[in-house]
Formats: sequence, structure tokens, C-alpha cells
Amino acid sequence: YWKKQQEYANELINHDTSGNAIFGTINGIANTTLNLVVGADDFRMRTVATNMLGHLNISTSSSDARINLFNNYPNFGPGTTTLGDKVAAFWNQSSAVHDSATLVFVGGTGTNAIPKMNIGNRTDTIANLVVDSPGTLTGTRPLLSGSTGRLTVSNTVTFQGTAGTVEIDDTQATPSGNRLATNNLTFNSTGGAWTVQGDGAIGVTGTITTNVDASIANRVNAASGFTKAGDGTLTLDNVSGIGGDITISAGTLAYGGSGAGSLSLNGGNTFTHSGTGTVTVTDGTSGFTGILAADGGGILDISGEDFSGVAAINISGGSTLEAAGATATVTLDGGTVSIGDSSIASMTGGIVVGAGGGILSVDLTGPGSSDQVLGTLDVSGGVLNLAVNALGPVANGDSFTVFTGAVTGPLSNIQVSGDFSSYWDVAISSLILTSTIPEPSTMLLAGLGLLGVTFRRRRK
Repeated sequence: YWKKQQEYANELINHDTSGNAIFGTINGIANTTLNLVVGADDFRMRTVATNMLGHLNISTSSSDARINLFNNYPNFGPGTTTLGDKVAAFWNQSSAVHDSATLVFVGGTGTNAIPKMNIGNRTDTIANLVVDSPGTLTGTRPLLSGSTGRLTVSNTVTFQGTAGTVEIDDTQATPSGNRLATNNLTFNSTGGAWTVQGDGAIGVTGTITTNVDASIANRVNAASGFTKAGDGTLTLDNVSGIGGDITISAGTLAYGGSGAGSLSLNGGNTFTHSGTGTVTVTDGTSGFTGILAADGGGILDISGEDFSGVAAINISGGSTLEAAGATATVTLDGGTVSIGDSSIASMTGGIVVGAGGGILSVDLTGPGSSDQVLGTLDVSGGVLNLAVNALGPVANGDSFTVFTGAVTGPLSNIQVSGDFSSYWDVAISSLILTSTIPEPSTMLLAGLGLLGVTFRRRRK
């Protein structure tokens, strides 16, 4: 054992010890630094830096070291404590760190197959947590783990340095609440993008700032929503714990999950559904004015929302937009728009088809009771497939107006598929009435600037 009480001001102290415990108290005023080099594999600290207002640096002269935090007293004081590369921490007691402390964890865990931070079954609150250049902390070497313990950061968790991949709680039991809870979460990097994964929930009450791209696979709990800041892209795979509004003040917010989710959006910039699941998006209390996009093959459901203030809606990559009630114009480039479910439904915005083509999925339930796009259609840049998914009682000669606005582009770029597709003609009329199909030579001439796209049941 090594026992030491040291008072100092504006000086640098280095101590190298091969012992396995520190007792006593270290007092340090602000703007002072203590460098403590430990040589033991498993190093116990008992109320050592209770009154440390300055900066305590802990490093190791061996291949790895673990700091055991004992006693229900602050082992690390209200200043900043840095645990260097190959140094890990284990909470043997709750409240082992001062609630005004800033903890900085640098690098990995050396040869030890242990968590960088093991909260055990304890609970603790600190002011700030910084994760600096962790490399890959996954599997048996996660960033943060434990049994039922939880760490609360009252101000900000910051990821900085060289970006890496880290796991929160992938090796031990998962607590019922948040493994890590914080007000703000910030991602910085001198190189690369961040990946956070694992089954430990992360609670956020304030702002998530991505100054670089970052993805979080963990469940994010934000009962009152949060603000997305920073120019980078934040990708969330599990949004089941998010309530309230998400305000996108900068950059892109993306949903990358394979399951279902629901989000309410405010602000501008971009929301992208890049996953394969279904995400339902609603207009927030102050409205969303940015870009809605889907490109991962999943379903973006905005049914019942007009989103009249959005800058654009872009659907590609085999994704589907459920758009009943939407008033915004949709650009299709390898995507699908579906506007009904066997009942009267409509969208008043138009559709623009790009080179990748697109599908408009409609339900035709009977004359006067079909899905409609009460807007314009532009097929000059690609082919639109009108997919008939539900067919009600229809007599010969019945017609259904699908587009009521101006149509740009040739009728040859409008195709019909789905239920009884061989029974339908496509015609353009200046009125919302049935019309016979023109000769091919006049069809292209009629395809510009007129009103309405009408299905007409062929007489067989």
C-alpha cells in the first residue's frame, strides 16, 4: 500500500508506483496538474482526489491497468480526470466520482478484455464525459458496460479525436432504464465517422450535435424530443423511445432501422429514411420546412400530413412513400408513391418522375371513389408505372381520373400494371371525363399541357 497526502499549487508531480492502492487525500487548486503513473494491473483508489480542482492524469507503465473506485466518496474530485490509453475504470461503489467532475477516457483497455468503463450495479452522476480516440471498443472490450448500473452525465458527452466504433453495454445484463443518460451528446473528429452500437439505451434530453457523421444503433430515449445540430449526418436505428418533436437545426437526420418507428419533425434541413423498416413522420408543432427523403428501400409514411412547407420530397432506391393527404410535390427516381388503402384518398401535390422511373400505387374502388393526385404530373424525364392495387365493382366504360392537373411528357411514359391491367386504356382529356384513346401519332401531341390522366375500362 502507498499512503500519501500532498498539497500543491502550480506544480507538476509525477509518481510511479508498483503498489495496488492509494489512500488519503490529494488537494489541488485549479490550473494545477498531477500526473499519476500506475504500474499495477488492478489499482485501487480510495478517496484520493476528493478535493482535486485541477487536472489529474492517470496513465500506466504496464500493458494495462484498471482503476477500482471504492467507497461512497468521490475518488475523483470536481476537476478533470483523464484515464489514458490502457487504463480502465471499475465502479465498486455508487457516487464514487464527484458530481461536478469531468472524466476523459483516452484510447482502449490494453491487453485486458474488460470494459473501458464498468459501472457494475452502481449509479453515479458526473458533469461531463469525454471519449477520446477509443479505436474499437466492442465485444469483451466495450466502452461502457455493467450489470444494472447507470451513468448520468448532467452536461455533455463528447466524442473526439480519431473516430472509432464503440459499444455501450453489449457484454453484461441490460438495465431497465438508460445505461448512459445525458443532456447533450456531441460528435467531433479529427478523422472518420463515429459508430455507437450495443443494447444499452442512451437517454438524451437536449441536443445531439454531429460535427461529423455519426450512427447510433442503440435505443435512444428522448421522451420530449431533442434538437439535431451540426453539419454532419446523424443516423438512428432505434427511435422507439423518442417522443415529442425533433428539431433539425443543421445537417441531416436519418433513420436507418429495419423495424418500425415514429418521429415528429420541426425545423429545416434534411430527414432521410435510409433503412428498410417503416417510419411514420408527422409535422411538428412549429412545422418542418426541409427536405424529406427515402433511399434505403423502406417505407416513409406521411399519410394524413400535408407537409405543405417542405422544400422537397425525394423517393429513390426502391423506397415507398405513403402519401395520402400530402400537398408537396414528390420526385420519384426509382421509388414508389402509394396514396390509398381501398378508400378515397388524395394528394394535392404533383409528381415528377426522374430517369430511374417510378411507381404510383392507386386503389380504384368505383367511379368517383378512387385515389387521386389533385396536382400535376411530369413524365418528361422518366416512366411512371400506374399500379392498380385494388379494384372495386367496375362496369365497362367506367373511368377514373387519377391526375387532375397538367401533364407534361408523352403518354408512352405512362404505363399501367396491377389488377386487370390489360383492361385499361390511358387517355388525356381537358375535362375530368372519360375519353377515347388517341391515335399514336396524336398521342404525343396531346401529352403536353392538358389536364387529367384518366383510366378507362376497355370493352372486351
